[in-house]
Amino acid sequence: MNFFQEGVQRTPSWKKFIPSTSNASHPDALRRCDRTQPQKFVRLLFPTLSTMLSGNVSIAAPRRLLHSFTLVVGFLGSQPYLSNIITGRRNMPELLESLSESESPQSASVLGCPIHLLQDYPRWLTERLRQRQGAHVVTLNAEMAMLTEKMPSLAKIIREADLVIPDGVGVVFYLWLRGKAVQRCPGIELAEVLLRQAAAMTLENGDRPSAFFYGGAPGVSEMAARSWQQQAPELAIAGTEHGYLQGEDQEAMKQRIKALQPNIILVGMGVPRQEFWIAENRALCPQAIWIGVGGSFDIWSGSKNRAPGWLRNNGLEWVYRLYQEPWRWRRMLVLPHFAWKSIISLLG
Repeated sequence: MNFFQEGVQRTPSWKKFIPSTSNASHPDALRRCDRTQPQKFVRLLFPTLSTMLSGNVSIAAPRRLLHSFTLVVGFLGSQPYLSNIITGRRNMPELLESLSESESPQSASVLGCPIHLLQDYPRWLTERLRQRQGAHVVTLNAEMAMLTEKMPSLAKIIREADLVIPDGVGVVFYLWLRGKAVQRCPGIELAEVLLRQAAAMTLENGDRPSAFFYGGAPGVSEMAARSWQQQAPELAIAGTEHGYLQGEDQEAMKQRIKALQPNIILVGMGVPRQEFWIAENRALCPQAIWIGVGGSFDIWSGSKNRAPGWLRNNGLEWVYRLYQEPWRWRRMLVLPHFAWKSIISLLG
């Protein structure tokens, strides 16, 4: 008997959430579901997830697992109410009112991880940049939230971050189930907006904010910086460095960053390595905005393409990443597990 089977037996009250019709989890039934009521959606989705994770589907069958999770995000994207929230195309009445620039963001919790709730994340960050206050930004998604259960040190870093944004559709789904309609804020898009605003901004000393790109394969961050300078000639690039430095070379790079004191430091080393590196080295530039940007340098350099807009707009960007990097399929298995935990933590 596995963890999920034990959980169902320990919580017989869950049975009231399971519909009596055998085909309730069919996509047509999901489409007919009242999209404004999360509990009705849960009753329809519950049989799919319980079968998927009860042990009847082995880890050797990733296609079925991913198909079941696609059912979740496909439903979210098919409903205008939810799709607009996920993609940020529309401000819903239920969204939290935007806080003033001087206030700290309100927060919610996603599997024990904080998530900060704002309508305009770039505006908040730009004000921090202008005031030279500095910030560590974490781009939270389902995979990272699940990692914190095995890595308490990562959970501590997320709790201590100045800004934690809802990067993934899974985080939006989790909060929606709890009556919080938030806009998805992909980390790559937040970084892009911040860089464009930095290119048009002048600090109190008359200088423009500078940016440092660290991470990626050799040459990638340099190509990404060159691309940005073509798009935004006014953007000041303080420097670039690839993410494979070790020993004395990495120490020399750290001293270089300390001497340059860039205002924006983007670290593309993947989760959780980039989060640990930022937490360890943030004291080098305490007034800088530090953001872990994952594979953004690959996109900006042209080494890889981002998912087409129709996939991004329907919360399915992860499918395109799996197409580009099929080796990620084992990591993707946490997505249906996250959806399951989102529901059982609500019903428990």
